[in-house]
Amino acid sequence: MGPTPQRRLELENLWRKRVRATWVRYQQATEDLRQVQLQSAHDLPSPDGHYAVIQTQRVEIRALKPYCEAIKVLQEFQVYGTLPPLDD
Repeated sequence: MGPTPQRRLELENLWRKRVRATWVRYQQATEDLRQVQLQSAHDLPSPDGHYAVIQTQRVEIRALKPYCEAIKVLQEFQVYGTLPPLDD
């Protein structure tokens, strides 16, 4: 038997909050990357500048993964009613 309507609403709200939190982290990482790219474009080409861009891109990619996972869990819960893992 599935969760009660009240529990379902609580779980949905929990995952909505996780989606929002991961979105904020992803947006910050994207903004950081944009700033590093702008700075790098204004500076003379250097290995350090290129390294900074690559490192910031990696941070952005690492921030995107939990956001995508949270969206997937929320979507599957809303569409199929499957219970998301509560391992946090």
